[in-house]
Amino acid sequence: GLPRTASTYLQEKIFKNTHQQRYLPTTSEGSRVSRLLLTDNTDSIYKLIYLIKKRQNSKNNQNAIISAEDLSVKLSKNKTTSLIKSFFNQNPREFNIDKKGNYKNFLINEVQILNSLSIANKFYKNITGKNLKVILGIRNQQKLLPSLYSANIFNRLSSSQKQFSKIVNIYTKSKCEFMQFDKWFSKFSQILGPENILIYESDAINEKILEKIILFSGGSWPTTSFTSEKINMRNKNDNKWQIKPNKIFRNIVKSIFSPVKRGVLFRYLYRISLILDSFLSIITFSEKYITLEDTQKNQIKKMFNESNTRFLNLKKKHPNQILINELNW
Repeated sequence: GLPRTASTYLQEKIFKNTHQQRYLPTTSEGSRVSRLLLTDNTDSIYKLIYLIKKRQNSKNNQNAIISAEDLSVKLSKNKTTSLIKSFFNQNPREFNIDKKGNYKNFLINEVQILNSLSIANKFYKNITGKNLKVILGIRNQQKLLPSLYSANIFNRLSSSQKQFSKIVNIYTKSKCEFMQFDKWFSKFSQILGPENILIYESDAINEKILEKIILFSGGSWPTTSFTSEKINMRNKNDNKWQIKPNKIFRNIVKSIFSPVKRGVLFRYLYRISLILDSFLSIITFSEKYITLEDTQKNQIKKMFNESNTRFLNLKKKHPNQILINELNW
């Protein structure tokens, strides 16, 4: 699914406890899923399914969970990079919008994703007799866009209300279908069947919805580890978001060392980068908050009005698959 939709909360507070020994977090396996969904490498998909099946059999489990925010990545030189981060950290005037109004850098290569999912599902069904299941985390676009900006802006020196307004203005004038959730539900349903898709809205999560998510994914309920503690919250209220602290030096160090080569030198340089970023935050006079103004709200609402209307109709048809608060849409 997407970042900023309670994914970290589910990963850290829920799945690790409700799916012990079955949960493959968004580490090497998660990255692999991201890469596979953007390639046509059938052999690699088979190997991944075997990995899951082996994990299941070794622990005598019925289900395994792989958690990765795959719908927000793109493939670049056999590596996965974040579409979200590349979107927010470009100069707005450099956004690559074609003559038809499509923002090329933000389009998902959905043909590859759907094709890879179809291959994986056919293979998995052959060895288990069951379809794969997919959980999608979403959020109303009016809250998702500012939340994504506040959490993913790299350079605090350039972050501002003015820059965010430009981004909203450019994005809402494009024809990007990235956040039209009704289309994702329909396309995934064609491959897996609607009963194997679960969409939850992060702002609507409560104990009842958590129970549905866990039971859908093969976990057990009730869980003694349930907590309503929020993680990575950026919004101070419905219209105000705190911009993520400066991470310029940390990101430089991370870009130099790949995850598999982070040893003593990396840890030493990373500690220094924390100090430098803290110092930079003190002397930086950039804005620390953004707000969603009425003009921007109306722009976003207008862009997604038809899609969200279709989405509400899908909820009426599939109430057990689409867990959203209708008042938010």
